[in-house]
Amino acid sequence: GVDGDDGTDGLTPEIGANGNWFIGTSDTGVAAEGQNGDSAYDEWLAAGNTGSAQDFLDSLIGASGSDGVDGDDGTDGLTPEIGANGNWFIGTTDTGVAAEGQNGDSAYDEWLTAGNTGSAQDFLDSLVGASGLDGVDGDDGTDGASVYETWLAAGNTGTELEFLNSLIGEDGQDGVVDPKDLTAGDISITVTDGTGATIVDTNIIVAEGGITTDKLADDAVTGLKIDDAVAGTGLVKNATTNAFDVQANNGLNVDTTADVVQLGGALIKPTTITTDATQTLAIEGLQTGTVDNALVAVEADGTLRQIKAAMPKFFYMPAVIFDTSVNGTFTRNLHIEYQAQFTGTANPTLVSSAGAVNAIPTLPANELEYHITYYDTTVFSNLSINANGVLTYDIIGNATEASYMTIVFVVK
Repeated sequence: GVDGDDGTDGLTPEIGANGNWFIGTSDTGVAAEGQNGDSAYDEWLAAGNTGSAQDFLDSLIGASGSDGVDGDDGTDGLTPEIGANGNWFIGTTDTGVAAEGQNGDSAYDEWLTAGNTGSAQDFLDSLVGASGLDGVDGDDGTDGASVYETWLAAGNTGTELEFLNSLIGEDGQDGVVDPKDLTAGDISITVTDGTGATIVDTNIIVAEGGITTDKLADDAVTGLKIDDAVAGTGLVKNATTNAFDVQANNGLNVDTTADVVQLGGALIKPTTITTDATQTLAIEGLQTGTVDNALVAVEADGTLRQIKAAMPKFFYMPAVIFDTSVNGTFTRNLHIEYQAQFTGTANPTLVSSAGAVNAIPTLPANELEYHITYYDTTVFSNLSINANGVLTYDIIGNATEASYMTIVFVVK
């Protein structure tokens, strides 16, 4: 027929911001990028067809049709290009479709997703089909040349007997008629395959002193190779480092930083250091002490004790006045009154010689014992003293010029 007039150009579909196809300003509601569906081959199988992928491809080829009438040349379209963001662009329009797809699952992952279990090797083994049937035997091959014929082909000449004689080598040396054994003389040597290895029975050992220092490799002997018993007294093999650690106690310790044994530490048993007129014991560098320090005293058996420095074993309490004008029960803190007089805080104030310290040394209440060696029984009764030096007493009569009480402090 006669060609009709050209139609008006239609609107080019474009992908909108929501990912759908737009014709002009109208949203078609159709997504420009669909979800991954089944392949055409899968659809072909689902339709009831059977065969390989190649069978499917072959089925798509129809019979050749008649040539159609050539149409007018169309307007050149825009060539899709990959933009800076990795999407396909048509002209200046971003299609929103990534030019490079994401990596899909491996065949092994697909196999696991299908409900199978096992390693990658199990997956590979599953791809191997059952063995096929044995094939038909082939035709017999052509007979090859015999060894004799091969010998002749190599340039030799002679009969078959001469060929056989050429295979016989020269006589070898006589072997050992009665072989003997090579053995170890002691446990320092191990012999392998020594049976029948010698002409006469032989054993080998390491000579006494035969392994000298120059025969040992560097670091050949380590703590791990040394028996624990080698340590002896005072050394213990460290189970972690295999080193031999020095043991020290009873007033000694091991300084691991300086790697030395030094004085210092608790005594764990009664300990005696023996001296004599020649081998004396001296300590240098002692510092000046005070009256509050202790002195070292030696008992008859040589045991050392500490005692109070510059203090007598006992002393009398300084004089105090008791009011006996009223009968009744009263208390006096003997220790506080003793401290007040010796430190100058009592009334009257302490008076000392020129150049003397302003206080006499005193001891705490718990380092003293308190005793009354005499008292006037017509004036005092029911006397008692607690551990802190507090005296409790009853006044039963008025004192006279002859009445007194003797109080003694004993240093603990």
